[in-house]
Amino acid sequence: MSSSTGSSSNIGTSAGEQTSAKHQLDTLPAELLKLIVVLVKEQDERLHDVVDTFETMGWASRVQGNGLNAFSSTCKRLREAALPFMCEHVRSPHLKHPLFQLGALPPALLGGVRKIDCSAIRRETLALLVAGMSLLPNADGMEISRDTMLALSQTNADMANALAAIPSEIIENTFRRCRSRWRSVTYCDGSESDLEQALELFCDPAKLERLELEQFELFELALRHSTQPARLEHLSRYHHLTSLSIDISSDDLLDTADVPNFVRLPALRSFEIEGWAQAILPLAEQMAPNVVDLRINFGPSRLETQPAAFHLPHLRHLTVEMLWTAADLLHAFANGWSDDDIAALAAKCASRGIEFEVKPCSRVETEHRAFTSMSRDWPADVKKVCEKKGASLRDLLDWATRRIHWLEQTGDVAGMREMVEVLTELKQRQVLEEV
Repeated sequence: MSSSTGSSSNIGTSAGEQTSAKHQLDTLPAELLKLIVVLVKEQDERLHDVVDTFETMGWASRVQGNGLNAFSSTCKRLREAALPFMCEHVRSPHLKHPLFQLGALPPALLGGVRKIDCSAIRRETLALLVAGMSLLPNADGMEISRDTMLALSQTNADMANALAAIPSEIIENTFRRCRSRWRSVTYCDGSESDLEQALELFCDPAKLERLELEQFELFELALRHSTQPARLEHLSRYHHLTSLSIDISSDDLLDTADVPNFVRLPALRSFEIEGWAQAILPLAEQMAPNVVDLRINFGPSRLETQPAAFHLPHLRHLTVEMLWTAADLLHAFANGWSDDDIAALAAKCASRGIEFEVKPCSRVETEHRAFTSMSRDWPADVKKVCEKKGASLRDLLDWATRRIHWLEQTGDVAGMREMVEVLTELKQRQVLEEV
């Protein structure tokens, strides 16, 4: 009877064939399993970027990355390998979950938490975080916002809630005692006027290495007198700060004349700045004179005036993201070069040891945004570049078509596999474009 049951559930395959894949995974070395988990996680993150881009179009559910969850469901050993990577970023709902409050979650899962998001948090949840901080031994990143600071400053808390009634001083002092653990801090929707208070509460000058200022408001202090301190002067206290990212609010009218008033941070090696004001171009030289990795996301399609060339002697990696790849936008980084051909500019950067990259838009937004807001009065140099590149791409596609036809006629399997590998990235783009 048992033989009959076994044969009916494994029609066409032997028991050894059915379980061989699972056994092979079970016997893999721990180091290799960890590498596989990391690769699956990175793929999920790339798909998450696609979700961020397309969620307003109602496509998010079609491309949501869920590979790590599926991978961890294969067997117990794979789940154990995946646990440290399953929840690296926790938010308010996680902190309020009974399993977290009771300390009943697996240590491997809690040990994998790297960042705590307190940007949208209530007073009582901050108190829960203070109580459960010891459960997250490896968390070294914190995300805060203006709402976080408001939650701490509330004076009329609901006295019926014991956690909400905890005095602000107790919560703030606890964060001050723990601030040496934070290596990376993100501050959202803040402004220059409240930056000092936020940094003092959450950032240790001797420990902070990376700071992100998202949707940061500078306009309120745009007009400065020479007798006042440099703008963002508070950052100069953080001597170990090597990475800074500033996303200037789109409402700011930062003027180029205001750039010399900003603080200089010679220790910065990685600098990312995003905004819609022309002043963000020279601001890189002013704030990060020794930058090695520079990333600039520039909003407008063209500059009002030609930017002056500036000198960044240690620059090795330059990424420019903009709506249009007009050569005049790159003049500031080219020390006077005026090539219309982006490839020629990249070659010259390479000759100076600089890795150069131009992205039409952030992540994979590319044509989806460009085609919906395309300007009819393109600069002449952009038309010329596009026509030249378009002709070259058509020639390349014609060659690929002829090559594939020849491989079909000759039955060259190896050659066909090679073409599949070459065109895989193009196929992935097609899938994303047509979902």
